[in-house]
Amino acid sequence: MSEDIKKENVDLYDEYDFSEDLLYSLKTYNSQISTIRDNSVRVKNNIRKMLSNQADSQYTETELQKIGEVLTNKNGQLKELITYKSNLLTYDHYIMPIDASKYKTEKDIREARRKASKQVEKYNLKYNCKWIAQDVIEYGEIYLALVKGKNNYLFFKFPREMCMITQKTGNMVSKFAINLGYLNSTNYYTFPQAIQELYWDYQGGTLDKRRIIKNSWYQMTETCYMAFTLDEWQEKGTPYYSYLFDSLASLEELSDLVNLNAYIDSFRLLHQKPELDDRGQLKMERKKITNYHNALKSLVPYGYCTLTSPLDLKLISSDGNSSSILDAKEKTKTTIYDASGVNDNLFNGNTTNTEAVSIGFTIDTLMPLRIQKEIENWVNDHMRSVRATSNWFLEFIPTNEYNQGLEAERQRSALAIYSPKWKYLATIGLTPLRALSTIESEELEDIASKMTPLSTAYTQVGNEVGGRPTKAETGESNANSSSTNPNE
Repeated sequence: MSEDIKKENVDLYDEYDFSEDLLYSLKTYNSQISTIRDNSVRVKNNIRKMLSNQADSQYTETELQKIGEVLTNKNGQLKELITYKSNLLTYDHYIMPIDASKYKTEKDIREARRKASKQVEKYNLKYNCKWIAQDVIEYGEIYLALVKGKNNYLFFKFPREMCMITQKTGNMVSKFAINLGYLNSTNYYTFPQAIQELYWDYQGGTLDKRRIIKNSWYQMTETCYMAFTLDEWQEKGTPYYSYLFDSLASLEELSDLVNLNAYIDSFRLLHQKPELDDRGQLKMERKKITNYHNALKSLVPYGYCTLTSPLDLKLISSDGNSSSILDAKEKTKTTIYDASGVNDNLFNGNTTNTEAVSIGFTIDTLMPLRIQKEIENWVNDHMRSVRATSNWFLEFIPTNEYNQGLEAERQRSALAIYSPKWKYLATIGLTPLRALSTIESEELEDIASKMTPLSTAYTQVGNEVGGRPTKAETGESNANSSSTNPNE
């Protein structure tokens, strides 16, 4: 009896082992599917876990910034939203004197304008403002130092991990403190010279203790240090689009599912069915069946799997599932655009409601304009500390890539009622220095006399040669002039 049981167990093992060999290709395919599904779920669960633990974590802002950085690098939709918002404004600007009575002659005020314009040109605002705004939108904060160069200024960006906002000036400019404990012998030399000197003073214990808070945090109160954030009264900023992270994670999951379904839809299974006798037993030896199976498996291309089984197979289609996943993905995209306040017609053009798009342009500029105002406040603070610009103020014009031409036309019309000509020159893209240089160079080159309007009926008056001939020259008068009215 025991020998029969032993023999039966051996047969069962052989059958199991035999089936495992014939199903090997399918097991490999299933493992690939599981990898795609598990990666998608893992990313989404990690993001949701971080978002749900905000109240318990003292590094909430840092964690959100890390999530935002990952999603920005991985999700094109979020990256385009940030790029669109940060590059929407043109950052056109002009300068005017605070007290013009200090200048007695035209020469005095022009010379003062030239010096002030050269100073403002060093900021390179039309370029630097865009990447500053991008960092504020993406991470919720940026900490900068203005480093003076020979011909311009360099904006040095501090690592966010070593900074926090501690003060506000009267002009609502944010000041921050740096954690000197972040610096060490391997990274201190990558910072500006002033920070390197603070590091050595910190190591030697000679720092001004009145500016130290929380043991190693040193407050940077000089005008050349500034922070920009959307959370004005918080120590740390949070990414502007952090409320979209969960939806973006869902979109990533749906995108993975679309890829998974495409992988499944491309799957082709070749079923090889061995012959059975009347009793349902294999007619062919197992070894031969295995050889046939391996021979077929070696011939099929990538994407095909082979199965040798005496059982009948039933076809199951996944077309409906793919369609529902695509619909869910499109709805999630629309939800992200709606939540972000950006008109999705700007990116997909599915509808042609031009009025809605026009209104959307205005709404899209509200947040960038707020960042622009923060930068303007700091620039004016810093200009007060520089002799050449101490009596001048800078003002940004709320122009963007869509309305710049229209705003230039409005300012040109406003010149008739004594609107500042410098403001008009700014709306056409000229910086204060370039506007002044253009005017002075054209005066010296006498461009006005060399580029007179062509002779037409509308540009000639009096006894000037050319223009429309008079009625005396044509021999006509009001009485005998031909009528163009067909009823007369």
